[in-house]
Amino acid sequence: MEALQAHLGSRRERRFVVAREHTVPALPLVSPSVAGMPEVLATPVLVAMVECACAEHLLDVAPEIGLSLGVVVEIEHTAATPVGFTITLTSELASVEGRQVTFKFAAHDGVDAAGTGRHVRAVVPRARFDQRLAEKRSRAG
Repeated sequence: MEALQAHLGSRRERRFVVAREHTVPALPLVSPSVAGMPEVLATPVLVAMVECACAEHLLDVAPEIGLSLGVVVEIEHTAATPVGFTITLTSELASVEGRQVTFKFAAHDGVDAAGTGRHVRAVVPRARFDQRLAEKRSRAG
């Protein structure tokens, strides 16, 4: 994790085009409240975009890290983004504490600031993760 210290403050941009499957009515939930919503970027999809951008940022600066898992997302979704717009997500590596890597992020849709927040990822050895997942499945029956 010491290798990451040299990358504190580094920034990356990742772009995502908003498609219909990214909108609130397209969420996999059976609810009239969701079905009747306008076709704008859904907050859970913005969260997924944040996770993707930060995971890619981490692999870009330290490919040897391997697996990282999202453990905290704090987000303010500040603007509705219609289908066809491009979200530009800027991530900044803000801190490294043990196995936890914290990013600040901002999303912009070309017209408005669409969101800001903080995302924490935990660096986990893949073999250990797979072993714990297998143990959990066996406990479930």
